[in-house]
Amino acid sequence: MTLAKVQIGTGTGAISSGTAGNVLNANCAVGNTVLIFLATESSAQNDVTAMTSPMGTCIPLGSIYGNVDVWCILKTTGAGKAITPTCGHSWFGVAMEVSGGPYAAVLSGAAIGNSTSPAVSIYAGPGDFVATVLTSDNALTAPGGWSDGGWAASSGYDFAYLVNGASAANLTATWSQSSGHWYILGVRLIAQAAPQGVYVKQAYSGPVFSNSGTTQKILDVPCLVGSYVIAYIATNQTGANSVTAVSSPMGTFTRLGSYTNGGTETDMEIWVCPSAASAGQTITATVPGGGAVYTSQGLEITGPVSAVNWQTPVTALGGTSMTFAVSYGAIDSAWVCGISDVPTSAPANPFVAFDGYFGLGVYGNNTWALSQGNDAAFATAGNSAMTATWPAASGRLNVVGVQILGGASADNFLPFC
Repeated sequence: MTLAKVQIGTGTGAISSGTAGNVLNANCAVGNTVLIFLATESSAQNDVTAMTSPMGTCIPLGSIYGNVDVWCILKTTGAGKAITPTCGHSWFGVAMEVSGGPYAAVLSGAAIGNSTSPAVSIYAGPGDFVATVLTSDNALTAPGGWSDGGWAASSGYDFAYLVNGASAANLTATWSQSSGHWYILGVRLIAQAAPQGVYVKQAYSGPVFSNSGTTQKILDVPCLVGSYVIAYIATNQTGANSVTAVSSPMGTFTRLGSYTNGGTETDMEIWVCPSAASAGQTITATVPGGGAVYTSQGLEITGPVSAVNWQTPVTALGGTSMTFAVSYGAIDSAWVCGISDVPTSAPANPFVAFDGYFGLGVYGNNTWALSQGNDAAFATAGNSAMTATWPAASGRLNVVGVQILGGASADNFLPFC
C-alpha cells in the first residue's frame, strides 16, 4: 500500500506532565501509524520519559537538543486522538496520522547549526514517507518542495513531510529564518515490506570515564529484543585487549577488535551483541591494572545483519583537518567514526554527530564533546563514497571501524572511535 498522510492535528497549548491532551483533531483509524512531535519547557533532550495513549503503544524515536522529542505508534490498536506524556516540565505537541502500514519507523538524518538556512538531508527508499522536525531560536519559513506540518513555526517549532518517489534518494529540507541556533531530526517510515539494509535506531554519546567494574549507560533508552548493539570502549591502557570482559543485561558481548597503534595510543575496542536477548541499555567492563578506567558509547541497529567485519584502523597526524573516508555501494549503509586530540567542529552534513542525535546534545554536558577532544558521527546513504572531515588546528586522528553486511547484499560501514 502507498503511504499517505491522513490528518495532522492543530496542536495543543501548554499541558502539565501526566495530563492527557489531544494531538489529533479526530480519532485515528485502527491499523494506521501516528507520528508525535512534542516540545517541553526544557532545553535538555529526552525530557519525555514515558507516554501512554488509547491509540496504542508509544515508542520513542529520538530527541533533539532544544526540547523536541519524537515518538511513534507504528500500528494503532485503538481509535483515539490523545496522549499522556510523563516529562519534567509542561508539554505541548502535535501528531500526524499516516496510512499504508509502513514496515518500520526509524531516524534518518539530523543536523544542528547556527545560520539563516537550517537544513537536513534524509535518505529515503522508494515510496518512503519522511518527516523532519525543527526547533529554532526564531520564527521559521517552511522548506520548499515539502508539505508544511503547520505547527508553531512563528514560535520556532515546525515539521515538514513528503512521500518519496519510485527511486531511492537523499532528500534535503531547507528552512529559512532571521538567525539563531537550530536543531533538526529526520524520521523515515519505511514502505518496503522486506528491507535489505540496516537502520540506526539510536545512538548515545556515552558517560564520563569511570573505574573498571562500574556500570555505564551506552544507550539512551532500553534496546529492543533482537536488535544489534555495538559498544565502543576506550580505556586509559596502552596494551591491546585491555578490556577482559563485558557483561550486560542486553546479552552476550564479544570483542571484534582492539587498536593501540603498536602500543603508542590508549586502547580503543569494539564489542558487539549481535542479537539482544533482553531490553537493556548498560554494560559493565572489566579493565585490569592499577588506576584502570574506561568510557563507552553505544549504537542500536535494527534490520537483518548477515556478517560483521573488523576494518583496518586509521592513525593520521592532524593539521588543518583530520579526515577518514570510506566507500560503499549498498543502500542503507550506516557508519560511525570518532577522533581524539583537538577538533574545532563536527563533520558536515550528511554526517550526524552522536552529540546532537539522541544523546546529550553538543551544547550540553557531553563527555564526547568536541571540547573534550572526542567525537563520533554516522551517516546513512545510498550508493556513494563519503568522507568525514573534522577541522582542527593540530592533533592526531585515531579511528577504528566495523563493516556490517545487512540482509542479502547491503554493506553497512560503521567506523567507530
